[in-house]
Amino acid sequence: MKKKRKLKKKFIVFFLLYFVLISSIFIIRTFSKYSGSINKTGNTSVAEWDVSANIPDATITVAPVDEETYNLTVTSNSEVSVSYSIKVSNLPARTYVSVDGGKYSNGGNNITLSNVGTIKASDSIKTKTHTLKFKTAPEVTESTNRNVTIDVIFKQNKPQ
Repeated sequence: MKKKRKLKKKFIVFFLLYFVLISSIFIIRTFSKYSGSINKTGNTSVAEWDVSANIPDATITVAPVDEETYNLTVTSNSEVSVSYSIKVSNLPARTYVSVDGGKYSNGGNNITLSNVGTIKASDSIKTKTHTLKFKTAPEVTESTNRNVTIDVIFKQNKPQ
């Protein structure tokens, strides 16, 4: 009797394993009909990015209540429209910057003049010249010659 139970248990275990194996194979083959892979290649063109800036000499003479003027030229020969900002770093305290005769910035060591200009890809004139004016407050007593960093930060505009 014990032998029959043992044999019956073995048969049930074998049958369950066999059932799980057959079910797994069936499920895998069924789902594999809905999966696959595709390999394709393609080509696309990328717009040319060609921007430059002619930045003035970075040694700026700072004298109290004096105004210094420098010219900055920005060029874009890109196939996309660009906008740009100007960042001026390492200024003496209480020094103010103006672009093209506009409002003077708040005085500080690092000044970013945002959205100074835009050059569209369709523009016939691809170069713009800007006038930077530096002005200091009367109480500024820092050194008169200081290496100031001027950076032009270009950003691609979204195509329309």
